[in-house]
Amino acid sequence: MKYIICSLLLILGVSSEVLSQGKSLNLKNQRITIKAEKIHFGTVLGYLKEVYDIPIGFEQSVIDRKTVGWRFSVNSPGISYYPLENVDGVIKFPVNSRFEPPLQPITLDAENERLEDVLNQIIKQITNYKWKINDGVVNIYPIKGRDDRFEKLLNLKIKNFTFEKGDPIWKITTNIKSLPEFSTFTAENNLRFNGARSGPEGAVQKMYDRKLNESMNFSNLTFRDLLNKITKIKRGAWILKWRFLSTKTGEEFIDIDI
Repeated sequence: MKYIICSLLLILGVSSEVLSQGKSLNLKNQRITIKAEKIHFGTVLGYLKEVYDIPIGFEQSVIDRKTVGWRFSVNSPGISYYPLENVDGVIKFPVNSRFEPPLQPITLDAENERLEDVLNQIIKQITNYKWKINDGVVNIYPIKGRDDRFEKLLNLKIKNFTFEKGDPIWKITTNIKSLPEFSTFTAENNLRFNGARSGPEGAVQKMYDRKLNESMNFSNLTFRDLLNKITKIKRGAWILKWRFLSTKTGEEFIDIDI
């Protein structure tokens, strides 16, 4: 009997791994068409999220603390924080815009190409980051300027996370703040997180007031896995980023936009 149980556990483990690999493979092979010329990194990520429903997780590099080119909305509506022009099907950053042009402009010419190939084209032009698929979510993470605390936070073990069916998206942030492991980690690392959302009231409401028709109950997983699982259900993206440094107290404020 002992050998039968061990064999069953082995089969279940292999089946789970194969299933996970299959999901990643399907996502990598999703066909994408995007033609863009010298646009922001965040605009490209927003396009993939909005037009192709690609779930994305983004961890900000310290190098990009003072830049805004990576910004994109994690929930609909909107794919970009910047004005764009569409000339003969090519997305462009307008030359005469009052907004700053991209520091690392992205140019793409993809016609029905695999997502894997499109992501590789993007990363070649953004040298601070790499990508991989975790649990069916494209995770983009820094290879230059990666803060050790962010990496530790994403690897933090979470005992349990719950979310009630019918609650609005903003309640996800509230529940994350209430996690005892998260509270302990931020306190020990002199980090602060208030979860506040800024912007035009109507836009913020549209992005975070939508009610989810599914409950969540996740146990014994890393914080990164938690963010990915939440994103697969609510769709869109998550972003782990810096907000600001308090000159009075020396506290560093972070944000988890989800």
